[in-house]
Amino acid sequence: MKNLFKSPRGLTFLGLMLAITIIMDMTPLGMIPIGAISATIIHIPTIITGVVLGPVAGFIMGTSFGIVSLTHALTRPATILDPLFMNPLVSV
Repeated sequence: MKNLFKSPRGLTFLGLMLAITIIMDMTPLGMIPIGAISATIIHIPTIITGVVLGPVAGFIMGTSFGIVSLTHALTRPATILDPLFMNPLVSV
């Protein structure tokens, strides 16, 4: 799509994918706890949005995915060591 913000179709698709990302994070559908780690499938709406709508929408969804994941990590840690991985220098 040439201009994402002038098209109702593009905005609707972006909004729906963002809603799916948030719902998948808030329910056990997206983050599957396996012992001390969590497997995730929340990135799939972000990938689909980037492919269908282009890099600008992909950037918006990627940023939203990062914020949602950070909020999840801050509010619902799986282990006592999870707060240590908030620092990017430690987690990479």
